[in-house]
Amino acid sequence: MPPKGKLNVLPSSCPPRGLSRIQSAAYIGVSTTTFDTLRLRHVSPLNERIGSDNIWNRLAPNEAFGAFSERYEPVSNEDYDWSLN
Repeated sequence: MPPKGKLNVLPSSCPPRGLSRIQSAAYIGVSTTTFDTLRLRHVSPLNERIGSDNIWNRLAPNEAFGAFSERYEPVSNEDYDWSLN
């Protein structure tokens, strides 16, 4: 669904190059609150200001997500406490 007030004229086979904040968060699989936190920590890519719109390059979250996973080592099942205390 396009952002409020925006017309979606692209076919589904042609994703938009620019994403809104909500779309960018959904694209990398996090909530908008988490996305905003990542932005404040300078982990997520910077946006472009076009008129009154904040737009993220669709390819930039890919790069940031890749860099994020390289920066932090994944937690293995053996290292995680699965108990429900």
